[in-house]
Amino acid sequence: MPDKQSECHILNPHESAWAVYARRLKRLRTEAGHSQAEVGRACIVSGKLISAIETLRRLPGEDVSQRLDKFYGVDFFEEQCHQISREMYLPARFDQYLVQEEQAAIIYNFQYGYIPGLLQTEAYARALMSQTPHTEDRDEAVATRMRRQELLEGEEAPLVVALIKEAALRELIGGRDVMQAQYAHLIEMGRRPNISIEAIPNGAGVFVSSGYTLLNYVEGSPVGWTEAGFGFGHLVQESVILHRMRVALDLTRAAAGSAGETERLIGTLMEAL
Repeated sequence: MPDKQSECHILNPHESAWAVYARRLKRLRTEAGHSQAEVGRACIVSGKLISAIETLRRLPGEDVSQRLDKFYGVDFFEEQCHQISREMYLPARFDQYLVQEEQAAIIYNFQYGYIPGLLQTEAYARALMSQTPHTEDRDEAVATRMRRQELLEGEEAPLVVALIKEAALRELIGGRDVMQAQYAHLIEMGRRPNISIEAIPNGAGVFVSSGYTLLNYVEGSPVGWTEAGFGFGHLVQESVILHRMRVALDLTRAAAGSAGETERLIGTLMEAL
């Protein structure tokens, strides 16, 4: 294994900390003649997760980073993981989040201004984007959103918990026909065994400055996403902030109505149109 004292930390400033982390892991593993499965066993994860980290499809997390430092006898991965977290405070494109979402086992999402993208009809998405500035290619944006919903299909579909402010459900986007279809779609989706839609009543005292998502995986650390608007946001992997997001999520769910109560609310809104 490489000697700590001989490790060179000359990094290319034009590369992201995440890319540097992944390349260093692959180089150390290859030089030591280890398979991804062997590294995974040393880190108490699967070789599949190690592969995903090396190919920038999964963020590494603090626990895996600490074990990699111990396994390879270096002082690099944990500090580089913290550097990745610092870079995540910079705005990230939504497509970077989507890579993380595709592999999640559980998706917790909170929205206060509109119905979550995973649960939107095409007509609702198009109407919503028509009200959003700086959406240059709306047709492609809508198509991307519809493709994104494909992850809800199949035997390995994630569990989705959608927390939506009642005001967002009442917001008339696109007119009566669009909302009728959207309400019907929400009721249909909410009856799936892997989807729970829970409305936060107006006046419930839940105050969150932006929408956010918490992704849980079968293995590895959770990843968070906080929205900054205009297709950008912040990826979160720092444990302290993830803990705060988890607490906020628990408090929000405590104030939300049950899935059954939410379905009845949506039905009432449909009848009132």
